Amino acid sequence: MTVGDIVKWKSQSAGVWKEKTGTVVAVVLAGVPPNRALEAFGIKGRIRFPGNARDHDSYVVRAGGRLYWPRVSLLEAKS
Repeated sequence: MTVGDIVKWKSQSAGVWKEKTGTVVAVVLAGVPPNRALEAFGIKGRIRFPGNARDHDSYVVRAGGRLYWPRVSLLEAKS
């Protein structure tokens, strides 16, 4: 996947599953925290993702005006 690709995934909160669709806004290389990757793509502000860098490439996705850092195994290209 690359920046600009439209993707979808399912997430769960409080026992409710939702399908989300969004656009990849940053590629996060293995070993790099997502906040640093966002800055490299020119996205700044009070964006903070919890957790450490992952051991594989991942993606930050904008959906519904919010930024998400979903697990790569959940992402599908939107057709």
